[in-house]
Amino acid sequence: MTYQNRIDLMTDVYEDYCKKEQLPLLDVTDLLYGRDTKETLTLDQKQWLTTFNDIWERLELWII
Repeated sequence: MTYQNRIDLMTDVYEDYCKKEQLPLLDVTDLLYGRDTKETLTLDQKQWLTTFNDIWERLELWII
C-alpha cells in the first residue's frame, strides 16, 4: 500500500466516523481542542479521536 493509499484510507475512516458520530468535519485537533467542540465530545469520542490522531502522526513520521 502506498503512502497516498494510506492517507486516503485514513481520510475515509475519519470522514465516516465524523458522519456516524454527527461531528463537524474539522481537523482532528480542532475537534479535540477547539473552543466550540472540546466540551461537547463524549469520552469515547475523545478516545477515538486521540487514537486516530496518534496513528495519523505515526503514518506521517514513517514517511519522513
